Amino acid sequence: MNKPNKEIVLLLAATLAGVAAAATFPNADGSGELSSAAAWGNPEWFSKVSPYGNATEPLQVGVGSFTVKEDLKFAQLVVGLGASQTAVIDCTTGEKRPKISVVGMGCHANRNMTVWEFKGGDWDFGGGALDYMTHYGTDRKIVLSSGAIVTNVANLLFHKTSYSGNKLILTGSSEFYCKGTCVLAAIGNNTSIQVQDGSRFYHEAANEKSYFAAGSDKTSSVLYTLGNNGIVVSNAWADIGSGCDYVGMNGAVGGLFSVSDGGYLHIAGSLHFGQRSDTAGQCVNSLVRADSGGVLVTESVYMPYRAVPGDLDASNRFEVLAGSICTNRNLFTLQHRGNDVIVSNGTMEVMNGFVGSGANNRLVLRGDRPQVNVRYSTRTGMVFELPPNGYQNEAAPVYVEREFQLNDAATVELAGVEAALKAAEEAGVRMRTYTLVHALRDLTISDEAIAAVQAKLPEGCRFYKAN
Repeated sequence: MNKPNKEIVLLLAATLAGVAAAATFPNADGSGELSSAAAWGNPEWFSKVSPYGNATEPLQVGVGSFTVKEDLKFAQLVVGLGASQTAVIDCTTGEKRPKISVVGMGCHANRNMTVWEFKGGDWDFGGGALDYMTHYGTDRKIVLSSGAIVTNVANLLFHKTSYSGNKLILTGSSEFYCKGTCVLAAIGNNTSIQVQDGSRFYHEAANEKSYFAAGSDKTSSVLYTLGNNGIVVSNAWADIGSGCDYVGMNGAVGGLFSVSDGGYLHIAGSLHFGQRSDTAGQCVNSLVRADSGGVLVTESVYMPYRAVPGDLDASNRFEVLAGSICTNRNLFTLQHRGNDVIVSNGTMEVMNGFVGSGANNRLVLRGDRPQVNVRYSTRTGMVFELPPNGYQNEAAPVYVEREFQLNDAATVELAGVEAALKAAEEAGVRMRTYTLVHALRDLTISDEAIAAVQAKLPEGCRFYKAN
């Protein structure tokens, strides 16, 4: 026989109240056409970088706009730019879509604020790295636009100690495929991969070992951000690896994974807030956000990663906002204290359950249509920011399939009670009921926890568990 449904109900009653040397493209005929021997003015050199030779020599491109109309092959691409300079290779000007083969890319830009753009074309990196850490520099960008596709990248390296603001930007339905280590900054902030305008970023993890920043131990994780850095997906697609764990955020200034505007972000491995490190300061002030209709899929989440020494006020946030959807396919674990999962008019599904340890870890329900569907939950504090006029369709914001437990270490907090009473008074409503949690099977909340909530309510209001 099926067990009766159980619910937590609030009743409000109101009485109406390092790169090898390379030759720089000379652009001899003024055409800027990289696949033209005449433009090079040196057929012998061109034969070493073109499809006609063995592509043994690196190619260095300086400031300017260059075109590629035919297939091209060279050993390595070296970008040598001064401050505030831009180099563009445009593969969209000819009658065909050219294929460019290159074994890796080294950015020889040793100054700040430089831009390197791939415009269209099919780029094969031949298992080499895209290396933006070789030389010092800040606020540099690598841009893929106009449907550019970059494949067969072994490693994406965006880290050089104390240098910040370097970005990989995908726009205009471009695609980027990395099959090895992705590193976004060692200490520098505001380094990011930004996926926009129908583009796609794939991290095809090879599950190899990889060293992280100083102080961390060797792990199988192959993607991490440190400091105020991260992955930003807007109206686009990003698939962050498979078969590996991912260290998402670190540092006192926080890091970010963000998906918005109908974008889709899949983090295929476990998402760890903080390095696999015993340094407490590297597990705090980090953010994952789905907003404006974004879709986020995670496997397992740990906030922060593990029990670092001491009582850590972690202050990490995981937000599902404004019509967005988040699906977590395994456990969602909150550790230490001060971590918030905020669902504000979004939908979050945890297919296994929330597991909480430590005080002041909270699930915050905000708005008039938040929805959290969870298989089970234990020791997770909850905050209901009550909408003044009740939840849409009177739906409980939390639905539990199996079991739900609240104990003295994970209490319920109600915010907005006075505003709800005032709204009821103004509407001439004498009684308004908020069903907060609906459990299909078992719901456990201690009498002490119920009494603690009741003690804070105005006269005439009741908080209770109902079968």
